[in-house]
Amino acid sequence: MTNYVYRADETKVKKLFGDIETNYLDGFKYKSTKPSEGSSGGGFVIIDPNEVAVMKLRIIPTSEGYFDVLTNQYIYNYTDHLGNVRL
Repeated sequence: MTNYVYRADETKVKKLFGDIETNYLDGFKYKSTKPSEGSSGGGFVIIDPNEVAVMKLRIIPTSEGYFDVLTNQYIYNYTDHLGNVRL
């Protein structure tokens, strides 16, 4: 199940999908994976309750498109004379 969190001005600030949390801040996109319980080799893995998920920068917006940090790629948004994005 996917849950979204919005501010009062209808701006999306967070998306929760399973163990993956995505935060949005002024066009920047941060992703983190929360530690979760699981089993390994017949035994149980005990998660430290003080362990904090690490937020990693994923998307950097620019005037011409955006830069994807994980794939190390620049993605251009081609626009027409009205400002609509074209592929």
